[in-house]
Amino acid sequence: MNSLKINDLSLGYGDVEVLKNINLDAYEGDITAILSPNGSGKTSLMHTLIGLIKPIRGNAIFTNQNGSDISLFALDARTRAKYVALISQNAMIQSHYSLLEFIMLGFNAYLKWYQTPNQEMRKKAMQMLERLEISHLKDRIFGRLSGGERQMAALGRALLQESKILLLDEPTSWLDLRNQVIFFEALKKEVRDRGLVALINIHDPYSIANYADYVYLLKDGMNLASGKPEEMLESRLLSQLYGLNIKAEYFKENKILILKAKR
Repeated sequence: MNSLKINDLSLGYGDVEVLKNINLDAYEGDITAILSPNGSGKTSLMHTLIGLIKPIRGNAIFTNQNGSDISLFALDARTRAKYVALISQNAMIQSHYSLLEFIMLGFNAYLKWYQTPNQEMRKKAMQMLERLEISHLKDRIFGRLSGGERQMAALGRALLQESKILLLDEPTSWLDLRNQVIFFEALKKEVRDRGLVALINIHDPYSIANYADYVYLLKDGMNLASGKPEEMLESRLLSQLYGLNIKAEYFKENKILILKAKR
């Protein structure tokens, strides 16, 4: 089984540690969510996993289906891109690419600097657009797409990269309810069908209630608790996480979360 294990990971800027000894496991076919207040280092964690930030200590290990362990931090940028793909909350809004050209950027990890996608890659890209139900927009300039269309395109680009680990950094922050549902349903299907490891940063407990398989709570840059959504979305833990008086009711069968909060 493919898996990602983050072991005792710490990172910071200058003398300030923003994440301290983080431990986290994520497995193929699941959506593993990180829930924490703003400014808790969630995005920095994602940037560390893709190589933009060097950790102070710790490791991130990808274990493949054959049981081989690969340290992400030991890989060069091009090789790491074959293991890890990032979907951010605001992907290249000003891009001059068409939608089709944008998602074909997912092939860059497999091309030399002087190469461009071939006809077979173009065919795969069109099939991806059809699967995500946005093929009718293939010639639309990326920056002129709606927020929901851009995020579906970002998902398509990441899937064409064929990485086994999908990192999602607040991917639905700017999406309305309809587009959030479309995005998460597409994500969940692709993660399960392809056996991908999906790790998502999110600050919306309601999305976690509906779509997450496992949840990590981070507070002040440290592990607070982890477990199934029904274990984490409860009054005591959420009150501790956000520093509020929160009353939470989670109905597991229907995946309904009701929150009441006051200072």
